[in-house]
Amino acid sequence: MQIIDTHAHWYPREFIALLDREAASNGAKMERNEKGVPVFSLPGVLPHSAMPPLMVEPELILQEMDKRGIETYVLSLTNPMVYWAPPAFGLKLAQTWNDASSAVCQKHPGRFIGTIQLPMQAPELTAKELERAAKLPGLRVVYLATHVNGRTSTRRRSGRCTSAAKGWGCRSSSTRCIRAAATASESISCATCAATRTRTGSPRLRSCSAASWTRSRSWK
Repeated sequence: MQIIDTHAHWYPREFIALLDREAASNGAKMERNEKGVPVFSLPGVLPHSAMPPLMVEPELILQEMDKRGIETYVLSLTNPMVYWAPPAFGLKLAQTWNDASSAVCQKHPGRFIGTIQLPMQAPELTAKELERAAKLPGLRVVYLATHVNGRTSTRRRSGRCTSAAKGWGCRSSSTRCIRAAATASESISCATCAATRTRTGSPRLRSCSAASWTRSRSWK
């Protein structure tokens, strides 16, 4: 049975480097704790976001996967996401994540599935980035938080983005977990909800722990 961990948060080096350079000029702070681990914070906002090596370095992540007997990670961003930022910087953060996610998927085929991050605080920029990122190799699903700066995602607010997603053969969904198959007719264990399912036919990626659009095309 192939095991796919759908709850695998990752901070690309490029994403951290961008925050190091530009977080302060966009209202945030990047520091290092006593262990030298990058820590992101916003004034008056908790929790702060520590970015330890096991959530950054692909080589360490692969070693941990092998130790746990996990074939594939679905990579996703976690706190602080990109919504806190002014729109232009939010787009820059999302593009940096998407490019890095595609690159690591290509470098380690079969080990990682990439997700698309979008600057949902700016719907027009979101639609444009979705169109760009959907063409990047290895990216299979849009990953969204359940709210954007305290405002719950709704059909009305995300309508333009949903229309763009449908244009790329995606559908809107919000369920408990991602269930993914790399090949047809195999058993899959979802590490998030411990569900095991068997799927047949063309492989698909189904939906995530946050509201997300999932590609309904086969993974090719």
